[in-house]
Amino acid sequence: MKRPRIGIPPYFNYQIGEEYMPEGYLRAADCLNADLVTLHYDIPLGHMPALVKTLDGLILSGGVDVDPRRYGQEPTPQCGRINPDRDNMEFALIQEALSCQLPILAICRGMQILNVVLGGTLHQDIPTDFPSAAHEQQNGRHSLSHEVNLVPGGRLAEIYEGQEKLLTNSFHHQAVDRLAEGLIPEAYAQEGFIEAYRGPGSQWILGVQWHPEVSFKVDPPSRRIFTRFSRELQS
Repeated sequence: MKRPRIGIPPYFNYQIGEEYMPEGYLRAADCLNADLVTLHYDIPLGHMPALVKTLDGLILSGGVDVDPRRYGQEPTPQCGRINPDRDNMEFALIQEALSCQLPILAICRGMQILNVVLGGTLHQDIPTDFPSAAHEQQNGRHSLSHEVNLVPGGRLAEIYEGQEKLLTNSFHHQAVDRLAEGLIPEAYAQEGFIEAYRGPGSQWILGVQWHPEVSFKVDPPSRRIFTRFSRELQS
């Protein structure tokens, strides 16, 4: 059987000025029995429709902050590094993937930018807006230290066989503020932030604020998201 092709934007190492793919996403590709197609920031936007047609699915990866001007705000001093080239590429990529009904798994920044593309907004800095909220764990990246509440009857509740709570990792200082019209909450943090959502209709879309590609190295249940995504790639 042909291996699915999954498009994924890389991260960027600003110290050496190069794109790179974190190990977790490479492990996820093995879990999915799929080939990753790196979607470089300098892809000519006119090539995007033809490129997306060669893909079976899309992972929107983590990374730097989305430019707040994309959702009608000026950057605050607490907003982190932004990458306009990545924003430009991903906006075109997401719009084409939505048009082609590709299955989409959106992780951390990926969840945030997909919400923005669809008309939602973000909290530019959680510690500024909510000083008591802790969403950037200080222990190791593989550790599970952040509890989220799953929406009963939702896609994640189904993936996790009816669990009401899920222990995750957490490395974000931004979060969804206004959820885009049509997106459906799947999980909430204790403070009320949306930690996961799904898309409407027949297109399979799942956004999660944590990093299952990191945690599944030590937490087998984290693989369930990728197992479910794999079923969509094969359908």
